[in-house]
Amino acid sequence: MITPKNTISSPEISKIIKLNRNAIGRWVKKGKLPDPIYLVGKSFLWDRAEVFKILNELGYLTACNDESYNSEVQK
Repeated sequence: MITPKNTISSPEISKIIKLNRNAIGRWVKKGKLPDPIYLVGKSFLWDRAEVFKILNELGYLTACNDESYNSEVQK
């Protein structure tokens, strides 16, 4: 699937927060996450930097061992 650069999908966010994709929708409704910026097929996409900033503030990236996630937060 082709996706715009610098985006993150709901399945990717789900893996980070260890909750199912339905939780992503609930977070958007509650204002924890912004509205998605793209819809590609059936997948919603968010601005990667914005999501990583929010997830870091919520404490979801502190224990992450994946360097690509950690490097996004430091930008």
